Amino acid sequence: MKEKRKDNAFTGNVVREKFNYLANKRKEWQRRAADKMQHETDKIPVAKKKRLLAAIVLLTCLLLGYQVWNSLERNSGPVVTATGKINMPRLPDNDWRKVDTKAYKHILSFEGYLDSLDKTPEGRKIIEELIRKRPGLLDSLVKAKRLFEREHKK
Repeated sequence: MKEKRKDNAFTGNVVREKFNYLANKRKEWQRRAADKMQHETDKIPVAKKKRLLAAIVLLTCLLLGYQVWNSLERNSGPVVTATGKINMPRLPDNDWRKVDTKAYKHILSFEGYLDSLDKTPEGRKIIEELIRKRPGLLDSLVKAKRLFEREHKK
């Protein structure tokens, strides 16, 4: 025999009804606001609307023109880029799908280092900090290792 639900039970229908009620209230508010705005703008004569539109377009053009002029006139000097050495293994032919032997050895030694860190509580803290600061590093290493192994299986 089925038991009847209590009237105060929190069901999906109650949530759906509340959502629909709030959505209808929002639509009513938007309709009232749109009607009021339409009523207020109907009071403004067409000639005045045209002048307001022309003033807005003119002001926008002046501001954009000033920004362009200012950026062309400003003498900020040459653009300087930072150049520094990054010590990471280069992938051959700039192809990310290829991993050379030297990079593979670096990956294996880094895995060994992580395994040795994992044996002590202090090392686990270092690993957690590494994962927090570089979230995708370990996934990238695993992917590069698999790519190398798949390429050199042939």
